[in-house]
Amino acid sequence: MATTTNTPAKAIPTISASVTEGIVAIAFSDGSRVTINPRELSADIIREATLHGLKQKLMDCAAIQRDTATGKSATVADKFEAVLECAERLLSVDGTWNKTREATGGTSNKGGLLPLAVMELTGKTREDVAAFLEAKTKDEITALRANPRIATIITRLSAARSKSTIDSEALLDGLMG
Repeated sequence: MATTTNTPAKAIPTISASVTEGIVAIAFSDGSRVTINPRELSADIIREATLHGLKQKLMDCAAIQRDTATGKSATVADKFEAVLECAERLLSVDGTWNKTREATGGTSNKGGLLPLAVMELTGKTREDVAAFLEAKTKDEITALRANPRIATIITRLSAARSKSTIDSEALLDGLMG
């Protein structure tokens, strides 16, 4: 006897990119692929690609929405400092493309919404909250995020950060009749 299941199909991204063994591959959901081996590029193309990559990297560093310490909108000075830190890291003798993150109990809780929510709930300083969270296990962090008082604040902060102009309540009302 045949049985059927209602397992939803896994969504396949329309386009994805990867770098494997120095080869850049762009894959499409229909199975098509485009690959480029940088060793086959001219010196001019390599220079342009390098400059484009550096420009994009620095602009990405400036694309911060909020000051992680205060939760307020990032200022021009905040963005400048982020770009300067990135440039200095790239130019250092032992420079790295990506910022190295310190290991903290399996998860980093220095930035993001959890520390902001705990700060709001408790009135504690960023330093106090960071020290508190540093001492917690991954499971304890998960439990804190699920705490109704914290989860409510995180939801509100997340909604405030959203750039969406779509009325999600109206969308749900349309579904519910």
